[in-house]
Amino acid sequence: MIVLDASVVIAYLETTDPHHEAAVRFMAAVIEELAISSVTLAEVLVGRIDDGTERQVRDAITEVMAVQVLVNADDEWPLDLARAKAKFRLRMPDAIVLASAMRAGGTVATFDKRLRTAASAAGCLAEENGLW
Repeated sequence: MIVLDASVVIAYLETTDPHHEAAVRFMAAVIEELAISSVTLAEVLVGRIDDGTERQVRDAITEVMAVQVLVNADDEWPLDLARAKAKFRLRMPDAIVLASAMRAGGTVATFDKRLRTAASAAGCLAEENGLW
């Protein structure tokens, strides 16, 4: 399973994003199951509220792109998240992506250099597949 960072999803959806071409190549090449944290999905959808397309974008991500939404809601989740944030000194949105991947036994796909470095150090960085 590959857990997607918002940077990859936004780049895929936005043709003007500087990483759009790389995101399209990545999505076309990936064969593993794709997932996104529910909080990361909300991060992607924030930019769609003003134009009223948040539901369509959510449906495109979950249905068309076939991305599974991860909802981490058990008692251990806050501890896992706090450990990832503290150990790798990440911002909370990036710690959510990393902790989600670590919990799922998956890998991280991101354009964010700091998150990429942390995921590599944690042993859960997705294969390049044109992302960087």
